[in-house]
Amino acid sequence: MKYFEIVFDTSGSMSDPLAGSTRIEIAKQLFEKDIFPLIDSSTEVAVRLLRSECQGISRYLSFGTDRIKCLSFIQALQPDGGTPLFNTMKDALETTLKSGALQKTIFVLTDGGDTCGIPINDILTDDELKYFKQIDVILAQFSVADRASVNQLSHLANTIGAKTFNFGTGYGASLSSIRSELKTALNAVGMNNNEALRHCFEEMPGDLVYWKDVEAMGIQLHQARVLYDEHFLSWKPEYQMHVNPLQLAELKFLFGIRFKTGIGAEMMRTMLSQLIKPYYYDSNCIYWHFEEARWKYFPQPAPIVVERVVEKEVEVERIRNVYSDRVPFDLDSKEWYRKDRLYQIEEVMGDEFHNNVNNFVNNPRGMSDIFMLRHSLYELKPKTIKVSPGDWIEFVHKKAKGRPRKTK
Repeated sequence: MKYFEIVFDTSGSMSDPLAGSTRIEIAKQLFEKDIFPLIDSSTEVAVRLLRSECQGISRYLSFGTDRIKCLSFIQALQPDGGTPLFNTMKDALETTLKSGALQKTIFVLTDGGDTCGIPINDILTDDELKYFKQIDVILAQFSVADRASVNQLSHLANTIGAKTFNFGTGYGASLSSIRSELKTALNAVGMNNNEALRHCFEEMPGDLVYWKDVEAMGIQLHQARVLYDEHFLSWKPEYQMHVNPLQLAELKFLFGIRFKTGIGAEMMRTMLSQLIKPYYYDSNCIYWHFEEARWKYFPQPAPIVVERVVEKEVEVERIRNVYSDRVPFDLDSKEWYRKDRLYQIEEVMGDEFHNNVNNFVNNPRGMSDIFMLRHSLYELKPKTIKVSPGDWIEFVHKKAKGRPRKTK
């Protein structure tokens, strides 16, 4: 018996435009056309929606093996609320462990990181983290472009042992290009077994080598000719030729299967039917799973995006605004802005710096933290200060009028 639980993001950002529609509508089409066809008809399916807030519990519905009813439920979903992803994952673990199925999968589709501000390690116990790694968790980052969110989700994947991929982020992406990205990703994480595995590489650096150098690696010319004559090797080996890095990689991969393992030609032909010729693969990239009789990619850690910092002196425009006694409050981090740090305007909503207008600023400290100022939280002088994206601001105390009082 198999169990497949879908954690579906219905946060407000899923209403953002994408590929001539909205993210949520594109996601519904992807489930219908590319994800549900991969789920076996005997698999028990369930859907879990993100919690409406950081407390409480997420909504969960089990549909048994009725995939049509499950898909109909997904098609009716509408975006609403935030992204308490970590707490929802904790809920999903509980129902998955109770399923009693031999093969358990949690498939998460989200367009952003968790918004509750609590680290995943503070939400999950050590035992829960251990149980997560016994489950097949697939984390699909859908149109996630913000570096901070990508890094947070990558950290989540690495912490719970999930397979993750990011798709649908390209500017001007179409539905067909998004579907193509998704199919390749599902193939890489082992969910889509209907298509051949993509090449491990399309090009390789390195110099041309003489055949005598190939023989020094333990590969004889007559063995390479056998691989060519049996229609495995894509190029004809000649003693006088220079072998390029791609040709050598293909030869080493095929030689390992045919001559190091002793597998016969027909068995090898069956195995290679799951790959794409020319066989640009590597034993450090894929492996043969004997129990399932198929090739699989080795699991890879989720990438962390590192922003390159170039240290150089630059001139910046410093706008010194005078406030009452306190620096404005950051609604997201629940902290006051610091008076010893510069903040750069990222986006100005409106033409001028005035009451009840949201202005987004980011803190230049090597991270992509996003802050929101609400101008109703502090007083402004009657004179309006105009700002533009890229301007820098510093929060300062209001100076007392007149000369400073002398101390005795």
